[in-house]
This record gives sequence, C-alpha cells and structure tokens, in this order.
Amino acid sequence: MIGCIDIACVIVQVEPIDCSPSATGELYLPNAFSPNGDNENDFLQLYFGEVQCIKTFELYIYNRWGEKVFETTSPVAKWDGTFKGKSEGTEVFVYYMKATLMTGEEIIKKGNISLLR
Repeated sequence: MIGCIDIACVIVQVEPIDCSPSATGELYLPNAFSPNGDNENDFLQLYFGEVQCIKTFELYIYNRWGEKVFETTSPVAKWDGTFKGKSEGTEVFVYYMKATLMTGEEIIKKGNISLLR
C-alpha cells in the first residue's frame, strides 16, 4: 500500500432499475422546439422515464433537401438547431429514431420536427 495512510471498507448497494413500460413511460420526441436563447425548449431532446433502460439508440434528423443535419447514438444528446456550425432557420425537419430497450422491445418512430425562431 504505497502512499496510502488508511484503509476503508465501503458497502455499495445497487438498486435494480425498473424497465417495465409502466415505470419508463413512452419514448417521446417533441415535434417542435425553439432554440432562441430564452431557456425554454431551446434544445430538441428525447424524453423517457429511465434512459438506463435503453440498450441501443439512433436518431437521425434531415432537412428538406435530404441532408443529415444531426445524428446521435446517445439518448441524452440534445440538438441545438445548428448544422455545420450555423443556426438553421425556421423550418420543418424529418426524423428517424430507433431504440432497443433492455426488455428487448424495439421502437421505431418517424415524423416531423418544426424548428421555430
């Protein structure tokens, strides 16, 4: 024990996460957001009761020309409405989202997202 001056024993108790649909709710991605700096709806983000219950996640967002403006594999990532470092204007985007839950359930959602300035 080089450099140690004391020994400690710690008991760690891990609580299981309830990944049942009644505990987690539904995967929800808003259909509009307004990244205007007012600290209300400034980011597009996923809402879900227990993100730890998501085994795999993919989110792709495309503009009207079919360019991919955002993609992530993290369920806690947020999109700020920028593409290539520039703010996108008021526009409607399309998204494709796929998530696999720890329960084995696969969820696929597609839809539109309105960016409002």
